[in-house]
Amino acid sequence: MNDIKPTTPVPVPAYYIDNREDEISLVDLFVVLYRRKLVILLTLLLCTGLAIAATFIKSEKTTYATTIEIGGDPKIESSTSALTKLQETYIPATLNAIKANETLSALNIEARAPKDSDLIILETQTVADNPDAVNELHSMVAQRFIAEHDKKLNQERVAIQNQIERLRLTLESIKNSGYLTVLRDDVATLRQQYLEAQNISDSVRLSVKDELRFLQTKLIEEEQAATTRSIELQSKINELRYKLDTMPETALISVTLETAKTTGTSPLMIIALGIILGGMLGVFAAFMVEFLSKVKHEKEKQEKDSEA
Repeated sequence: MNDIKPTTPVPVPAYYIDNREDEISLVDLFVVLYRRKLVILLTLLLCTGLAIAATFIKSEKTTYATTIEIGGDPKIESSTSALTKLQETYIPATLNAIKANETLSALNIEARAPKDSDLIILETQTVADNPDAVNELHSMVAQRFIAEHDKKLNQERVAIQNQIERLRLTLESIKNSGYLTVLRDDVATLRQQYLEAQNISDSVRLSVKDELRFLQTKLIEEEQAATTRSIELQSKINELRYKLDTMPETALISVTLETAKTTGTSPLMIIALGIILGGMLGVFAAFMVEFLSKVKHEKEKQEKDSEA
């Protein structure tokens, strides 16, 4: 049998590092967490306590709303256009005007337009129960908005009144038409001539009769046309007068109503989030404390080695 020669061990380089020393097993992680359980517990209790405290100190908010209806027939402007003007012009201008008033300037105000409606809603959410201040703020914004619409409505009313006056004058001119008066006079004259023309020739009487018949037919047609036109004009005048009398104005239809009281996030949700956050921070704090402890231990070891 051949002799088995011992294997010569392979030399390990000086720079070789056994990476297994840096590996961390689940057991090591559990040991660290168990060793630092007090840190985890304290962090968890701290976060949970803060969450519970937050549910007690969280203030209840009240929402107040004022509703404005856009007037005009057809409407002066769309709710989308009105909303843009409120957000970009009237609300900023009002807030700028009340800077010196601490009570009013502390309030917020927003505007929204419900879909498919002619309504604008002003809303203020506040912690303090102060409806009078909210009402004053909403009224200031609404007055600026309504004032512009009133100006446009007045212009529209003047235009309608002018249109009614023109139609009325046209109607009067038809009723007092000189043309119809002349036709009536001509018919009366020819009728009288025909009745008196007993001693003239038949041809002349026939000519007068034909002319009379023509003028009578013409008069009837003109009177019918004038009557039809008068009825149309009077109907249009009545329609415009009704529109003028019933034209809706831009106005407040509800003033500073308390619509809802909100408390924000549910207390149970806040506490649950506090517990979850506390657990996560507790684990992080445990590893951080363990890391700092090892750093301190390593530093002390190096100092002892240097002294030796």
